[in-house]
Parts: sequence; structure tokens; C-alpha cells
Amino acid sequence: MARSLKAAALGCAIVMMWLHSSPTYAQGACLPLAEFERQAYGQYKESPIHYGTASNGWTMTVWVSEGGATWTMAAISPDGKLACLLGDGTDWIDASAPKGKGKGV
Repeated sequence: MARSLKAAALGCAIVMMWLHSSPTYAQGACLPLAEFERQAYGQYKESPIHYGTASNGWTMTVWVSEGGATWTMAAISPDGKLACLLGDGTDWIDASAPKGKGKGV
């Protein structure tokens, strides 16, 4: 369990470093937010469950279907008009969130 949490933390750190250093996202991986939402819910019945704002103003969002059968991670532009796919998969496991609100764990 600890090994998988470390791997997840490392993956998140890599994505956050990429977000911080990259002004644009992979061409073709972005959609208007309304279309992204329509596809995520319409095709996979996914709803947003986690949000976090990166230092560059983009919002990281994780969408998960009921029971965690599928998940999608996207970055939403600071103006809220564009969603860029960062990853997707199956078998989402929701670990306990850290207590309190603030920066860092």
C-alpha cells in the first residue's frame, strides 16, 4: 500500500512539474470545457471528485465514475473555457485526504 502511494505521489509531482513548465498542452488533447464535461459524463458517467490549482493558474481535476471503474485527469484553463486531457484509466482507488486545508501535506 505504501509503495502504491509513493508511486502515485511521484506521478502527481511529475505532472505538476510539467504543468508548471509547459505553457501549452499537447495539441489535440484539449477541448472546450463544456464538450469535455459532456463526454466524460455522457460516455463514462464520470463526475469531478478532486480539484487543485497549480501555480500557473490551471486547475487539476480528477473525474471518476461510480465505484471507480474509470477515471480521467484533466487540466482546466485559468479562464475555465478549456480542458486538456492529462490521463485516464480504470480502477480508481480514493485514498484518504489529508486533514485540514492548506498548502502541502
